Amino acid sequence: MTQLRLSKFEFSKKGLAELQETLQAKGEEVSDQSTRLRKQFEQRSSMVAGRLLDVSLERLYDAGATTLSTAANWLDKVAVAREGAEQLRESAKAAEKAKTAITLPPIENYDDLNVKEVNEALGGLSAYELFKVRRYEEANKNRVTVLREIERLTN
Repeated sequence: MTQLRLSKFEFSKKGLAELQETLQAKGEEVSDQSTRLRKQFEQRSSMVAGRLLDVSLERLYDAGATTLSTAANWLDKVAVAREGAEQLRESAKAAEKAKTAITLPPIENYDDLNVKEVNEALGGLSAYELFKVRRYEEANKNRVTVLREIERLTN
């Protein structure tokens, strides 16, 4: 009987050792599987984070490029408008000079001449030149004696 108990004990002892080995092997297997799952999670998390970062940066660069391109287009328009406005100003100045040249009387230093000097200079002018002198005189000094002389020469 003692032998039976002893054999049961040995069987139990042997069974416990096997159970302990099995549990230890299963524990190592679970630990290995846990390590693999953790590594897979880290890799996938890293990949997802990388993709999110790439997509975010891509969108950020797209938005930046679009904004800069739009700004450049507006600046081009402003520069063109500014350049066009400057050309228009220059053309306006040239037109003013041309207008002044057209409206000035054909007598040199006209504004510095007195009535007698103007009347003496009127003698060799054409009808159109007399017309220009009359128009200028009426708009500026409006001297009656000069206007009468122009009237006399045109009639």
